[in-house]
Amino acid sequence: MIKTKLIIIMLLISGLLFYTLASLFKTDEPVTDMLLSLIVVTLFYKVFFKDKKD
Repeated sequence: MIKTKLIIIMLLISGLLFYTLASLFKTDEPVTDMLLSLIVVTLFYKVFFKDKKD
């Protein structure tokens, strides 16, 4: 339950960051928007939820 809440918060934060990034770069292409958001989400996941498999 705690992990799901953290993931939701992470997604909201990454969404806000992505919105600011999109407004900075002004990309009108949905594909690049999706790629950028995926990269941001994966970076957040690696930073906040460091895998124990390391």
